[in-house]
Amino acid sequence: SLTLPGTTANGRSLTSLHPTPTIATMVVAAPSRNPPTLFERNLRHNRLAALYAYWEGCRDGRPLSPQNSIDAIGLASWRENLAIVQVREGKNFTYRFYGIGFKDAFGVNMAGLDVMTLPQEQASILRQEYRTVAQTGKPHWRSYTAWFEDRMQTWERLSLPLADKSGRSEE
Repeated sequence: SLTLPGTTANGRSLTSLHPTPTIATMVVAAPSRNPPTLFERNLRHNRLAALYAYWEGCRDGRPLSPQNSIDAIGLASWRENLAIVQVREGKNFTYRFYGIGFKDAFGVNMAGLDVMTLPQEQASILRQEYRTVAQTGKPHWRSYTAWFEDRMQTWERLSLPLADKSGRSEE
């Protein structure tokens, strides 16, 4: 099971990264609602779309999904390629959970470490992305292609904000 010790701090963000293509697929029934938004149509990977649908379901019409609406069992399908990032004072970001898929892909376990311990270029990009998600309370998606070890790979990344106890994203 997925355990998230010390995740009571305000303003966590979910981040899931999936290489494209992948063999694993998942279908999550989303409640009947309006046609997909432009944001939803940009999610090319079905597992990211399913994670977004799960987050939307937990949001249940509120501006943000409350932290207590997201649980380890609900996230179990994504745990391999899931990171949970805690927003700390001073707009610093700590990985509270770092999935085994990331550990294997990048050769490091970032759980409990600050984003700024990453190489400067990567840390800068991620810190800005996490800051934007925390400040706006809006999801963030991007696709990027880079060299990972000896081969070029394309990844999709989805960052989702969670509300603190007061119902807002920590800035």
